[in-house]
Amino acid sequence: MLFWTGPAEIVVAAASDLAPLEAGIRGLAKDVPVRFVFGSSGQLANQIRAGAPYDVYLSASLDLVRELEKEGRLVVGTVKAYARGRLALYSKGGKVAGLDGLATARSIAIANPSHAPYGVAARQVLRGRPDWAAISGKIVYAENVRQALQFAESGNADAALVAWSLVKGRAAGAAVLLPESLHAPIVQGVGVVRGQADDAERTARAMAFVQAVTSLAGQAMLAQAGFEPAIGLRNVAPVAAPKANPVPKLAVPMKKTGSPGRKR
Repeated sequence: MLFWTGPAEIVVAAASDLAPLEAGIRGLAKDVPVRFVFGSSGQLANQIRAGAPYDVYLSASLDLVRELEKEGRLVVGTVKAYARGRLALYSKGGKVAGLDGLATARSIAIANPSHAPYGVAARQVLRGRPDWAAISGKIVYAENVRQALQFAESGNADAALVAWSLVKGRAAGAAVLLPESLHAPIVQGVGVVRGQADDAERTARAMAFVQAVTSLAGQAMLAQAGFEPAIGLRNVAPVAAPKANPVPKLAVPMKKTGSPGRKR
C-alpha cells in the first residue's frame, strides 16, 4: 500500500529533481529508515494539506514549505533552505544545441508551472526570449520535471527544460546548464510535517533526517549532484511558489510511441 510504513520508517515527500540522489540521501541518514515518494513540489504540498501521512517535505520551493509552516502543517522551527537548484536544457543526442535551437524544435517539454517550481523557472526562461511568440505554441506540459525529461528521452518532445541534477553527466551536448541569470533562483526547502497525533518519536526521526540532509556531508553530496548551496543567495526574489491553473494541466505529446514513462 502506498502509505504503509514499518515501525521505524519515515516517509519523505521529495521533489522530483532529487530522485537521482535517493541512495545517497539514504546513506546520509543511515540510522533512519526512509521511504521516498517523489512528485512535483506543488502536488506534494497539496497532498500534505489533504492529510497524507508524510513525515518530511523535501521541496524544490522554499516558499511552498514556508506556506505550509504558516498553515500549521509543519513543525515550527524545522524549515530550512537546503540547496539552490539549477535548470538545464536537454535534448536526446544533442539535437537542440542551445536555447537558440528551440526555434526549430517541434515541441519543448517543461514541468507544469501550476505546481512545479522548475516549470516556473523554465517558463521565465522561455518568456524572456525574443522568439517567445514563435515557441510558445510548442510547449508540452508534464506533471513534473522528471516526466518532462522522459518526454524528451522518448522522442515525444525535441527538447526539455529540466533540473540539472537529472541530466548532469549525460553525454556531451545532450545537456546544457543554463545561466541562473535567466530566471529567479530555485531555492529549495525542507521541513518536518506535523503528524496526525504529533508522534514525538516519528518527529524526532524526521528531524534527524533533516539534520543529515542539511549537514556538511549533505551539502557536499548535493553539490556533487549539481546543486548550488542555499547560502549566499543573490539579492533577488526566488522562484515564486507555483500558483493554481496558470496553464493547461497536461498537454498530450505529439508523437505517440507508447507511454513516456511512469507518472510519479
